[in-house]
Amino acid sequence: MIYTVMALPSGVTIALLIAALLLFFGAVFSFFFLLYVAKRVYDGTLVREEGKWGYECSCPDDPEQMKMWNEGVLWYEENRGVMREVDITSVDGLHLHGEYYDFGGECAVIILPGRCECLRYSCYFAKPYGEMGINVLCIDTRSHGKSDGKFSTIGKMEGEDVRSWVSFLEREMGVSKVWLHAICLGGAAAFYSAVGKDAPAAIKGIVAEGPYVTFRETYKQHLIQMKKPHIVLVDLIMARIKKETGVDYKTVAPIKLCREYGGHILYIFGERDQFSLPPMSEKLYRETLSKTKRIVWLPRGGHSHLRVNNTEEYDKAIKEYVGEHR
Repeated sequence: MIYTVMALPSGVTIALLIAALLLFFGAVFSFFFLLYVAKRVYDGTLVREEGKWGYECSCPDDPEQMKMWNEGVLWYEENRGVMREVDITSVDGLHLHGEYYDFGGECAVIILPGRCECLRYSCYFAKPYGEMGINVLCIDTRSHGKSDGKFSTIGKMEGEDVRSWVSFLEREMGVSKVWLHAICLGGAAAFYSAVGKDAPAAIKGIVAEGPYVTFRETYKQHLIQMKKPHIVLVDLIMARIKKETGVDYKTVAPIKLCREYGGHILYIFGERDQFSLPPMSEKLYRETLSKTKRIVWLPRGGHSHLRVNNTEEYDKAIKEYVGEHR
């Protein structure tokens, strides 16, 4: 009878097995750690908590942001005599708040701020419209200021809210033409509200400062600036958005919606924008359906800081384009 004796693993084989196990458990740990980081970053940037996104400057340590805030407060103080507070209910039952400045015209603009900003910030962008006699509606986007809500839906429900505000302006204020002035994420809401079979006919045009092609793309750039591991993290955060709100970032992407938008649109882009990168901005402009689209490039200022660095050129571009098509 022949007995077979199994050879014991050599030291090299044992080392390889240990290395493989370490790699496996390291990968598992890294994945769950990234899930934890994704939740923390998502909660910190797209979920409202008590005292968050209220009536205060979102970045008081930034001199330019503070200047914009203070000038917005000044514009409010100078024009509060023609202002009335207004409130509506969203299609999903949220209370939404705004301030309506009546300059006596039949045309109005709704100012759609970016993430983290309340309506007082939006007052900063109102001046050129008021000087044209265009009524101004500054709104607290859902989950901001005095409006209800917990989550940012990166443009979808914010776009539905814009439609509700347009209906309110027509019904209660006698407004027949509405422009949308959108900054950053507000651009996604503007596009969403203005395309499709339910788009209000009263929407006359859009002025869009620094809109991104997709929320994923701009968020990736933010993560890079934050020195986070963006390659995996950005997709985990997009998945988190879909889990919490039901919104797929691809369905509300301006690069998708712009191909369906045939109305008037003025794009204002910054040559130094670090979040809506110029090559992507050019692509957005090229693929926009509108036959009256116009693009203006401004040399100074970062993302959402174009007017504060190029005030004369910014306001002139708005007055010329809106004046031509109003």
